[in-house]
Amino acid sequence: MDRPETGYRRVSFDISAHRQIRRKVKDRWKQILEALGFKAEADGLLAITSGTSYESLRNPQEARRLNNALAEQTTIFDRHRGGPPERYLFVLDRLLLLDVGEDFLSAARHFYPVEEESEGVSSGNEGFSSPDPVLVKLNSDAQEEEEEEDEEDEVYETD
Repeated sequence: MDRPETGYRRVSFDISAHRQIRRKVKDRWKQILEALGFKAEADGLLAITSGTSYESLRNPQEARRLNNALAEQTTIFDRHRGGPPERYLFVLDRLLLLDVGEDFLSAARHFYPVEEESEGVSSGNEGFSSPDPVLVKLNSDAQEEEEEEDEEDEVYETD
């Protein structure tokens, strides 16, 4: 029987893992922007707030085309399920205004090329890639709860 703490811990882990993945993708974008010469502007170009609206996009079709191309032709999104994150439409729109949208796509192809599937992979796994392991550091309270749960599991297993 699941205790409430177990469910909470699972949700907490999922949130932490999601944040870590988002941070990793953002760092990849920042690396490419810096390589294109936007060292000082990278954080500003990547800043998207809840007040940012789709109506503010000046080139929405072109931004969506580039976003889809990035998802299909690079690994910058780590094969994100459900398509590429919409938040990067705003970044791409800004890059299109600066006339560097295609340059960004070219740099992303260079830095994060699509890896060819190895020949040893069975045909049943086509289109599926396993996510990278996620390392999450638990605070001391969570570690103590985990240890207590492990001890309880050992007691039940010996009965």
